[in-house]
Amino acid sequence: MAYSFKKPKTGNRPIHIILTCLAAIIAIAILLAWLMISYLENKPAKEPDDADPTTTYAESISDPASALVVLNMGERHHFLLVQTVPAEDRVILASVPNNLDTGSSDTLAKLLNRSGPVKVMQTVANQLHLPIDHYICLTPSGVNKFISEMDKGISVKLAEKITYTDENGISSSLSAGSVDLTAGQATAVLSHNGWKKPQNADLMATRIIAALINQYMTSEYSLRGYFGVLANVAQTDLRIDNFTAYASTLEQLAENNNGKICTTTTLDGTIEDGRFVPDIEACRKNTGLYH
Repeated sequence: MAYSFKKPKTGNRPIHIILTCLAAIIAIAILLAWLMISYLENKPAKEPDDADPTTTYAESISDPASALVVLNMGERHHFLLVQTVPAEDRVILASVPNNLDTGSSDTLAKLLNRSGPVKVMQTVANQLHLPIDHYICLTPSGVNKFISEMDKGISVKLAEKITYTDENGISSSLSAGSVDLTAGQATAVLSHNGWKKPQNADLMATRIIAALINQYMTSEYSLRGYFGVLANVAQTDLRIDNFTAYASTLEQLAENNNGKICTTTTLDGTIEDGRFVPDIEACRKNTGLYH
């Protein structure tokens, strides 16, 4: 038996029904677009991640900005907090103890070797309750190359006499008192591991970095040129766009540098179980780092 199928009737739908549906679709699309725009305009700004203290806190280039300078000199490590304060035309420098309480059994040096400078920067920022914007990490080779760009050496007061082996393998010594250090000598002082008074190691690191800033952060020298050298010899998160953003502030500081623009300060705290525990309230009051 043969089967046959009839084609269903499709007939033309009334035009007013089609227009009504089309209008409804357009209205829904407009409503959705309006809701999306309203949401985006009223969406709250993302809050800084509390777990990442390296978030840039400065709202403008005229605000204070900080960097952690890490000198990884082999057996000797130095951790230095450098802060520019444009409103006061000054730079503040503080040594962060290697035995800073990190919340674990690690010293800063061990943390550096295991997890790198970013983790060290985050830990120091957390423990000091102080935002740090950037890090700069230098090895002996990087220190030597960077300071070699300074055509007049570094004038500092050496805390005590030291004996060291120079880059040619020759035993040499530097007497306590005022000295003009070459790049090799400055590297030797920063690497020296035989201080009679252990505190003199970090003391000399602060004196050398402060002298670099006071002597060479001036309008006489090219800050852009120094930044270019630093970017090549250091491990750092500073990029050319960062330098461009900070350029006017740095130039202002350079113009107003009378040779004493960088001052050193000491972090307040106590030693507990061999660890340095910062006294945050005292630091806020005495260091000038908190704004």
